Amino acid sequence: MKLKTPSLIFLLSLTYIFTLSAKDMEVVDVEGAAAAEKLDEQSIVVLDVRTPQEVAMGRIPGSININIADPDFAKQVAKLDPSKTYMVHCAAGSPGGRSRRSLEALQELGVEKVYHLEGGFNGWKQSGNEVEVPKP
Repeated sequence: MKLKTPSLIFLLSLTYIFTLSAKDMEVVDVEGAAAAEKLDEQSIVVLDVRTPQEVAMGRIPGSININIADPDFAKQVAKLDPSKTYMVHCAAGSPGGRSRRSLEALQELGVEKVYHLEGGFNGWKQSGNEVEVPKP
């Protein structure tokens, strides 16, 4: 199919507009000990994207849980405050893992900076950081 010049210009204009509206988000990888220091130094919201069953066995104190496997994950993330800085984690924090996949929803929200917890919750525990078990 051959596009006529006006159609091509229109499509390119739309692409340019959508590119301008999507902010670049800075993602900083941190490991357990450094992550705990960041939480002490800055006002950061910890976003746990694991399942509720995983969270029931332990979590980072004060973290909020939005299960990435929930069909409404993007809608729930859209309710977060985009002016805040977030630290996101899953269980393992591996490349291609759940916390990495959640970054797109935070970017769409307009969050400017995210810390990604390398090693995830498991790495957090292995670093000797505080863990709390939520009450049932």
